[in-house]
Amino acid sequence: MIRSQGGGDGSPEAARSLEDAMSLASKAGDEIRNLSHLLHPPELDQVGLVSALRWYAVKFKERSAISVKLTSDPGVGRLPADIESALFRVVQESLNNVQHHSGSLAAEVRIRRENSRLVLEVEDQGRGLPAELLTVNEKSAAKLGVGIAGMRERLRQLGGRLEIDSSLRGTTVRAVVPWQDADLT
Repeated sequence: MIRSQGGGDGSPEAARSLEDAMSLASKAGDEIRNLSHLLHPPELDQVGLVSALRWYAVKFKERSAISVKLTSDPGVGRLPADIESALFRVVQESLNNVQHHSGSLAAEVRIRRENSRLVLEVEDQGRGLPAELLTVNEKSAAKLGVGIAGMRERLRQLGGRLEIDSSLRGTTVRAVVPWQDADLT
């Protein structure tokens, strides 16, 4: 018989309390595993960006009820790990913004190769961003928060850039990174 430290006698109340505590501990463990998986999904290392994004889109829809369509040029294939990681983070942050700010019930993620660069776009049909937030300056950066600034910095470190087009019909976040593989050199 399990007894609580408070001198419990195995009463039904104590049993319910223990059951509730065990259930909360199990849920907390599940959340920690999910968070860890979202921070760096094993799929990213094992099967690459496109497959990891397919997995993420399914999980995102389960959490948010926002559908995500993913399209990718067949020639994209595997990318250097730092590029895959940065682009995965751009998609995560962009979809998080769709969920919390846009009001859109759908998003589209597109990945394509344009000569010696890779372009990733996340588009929604939400309410858009105010124009004054789209100018890159200290005041707008503070209002946008760390998410967009983090995306810009990740891409800058790769020699790339972040572009944001927004109107009342929706927002498109575009990540552009230089990339050459053996076929292009």
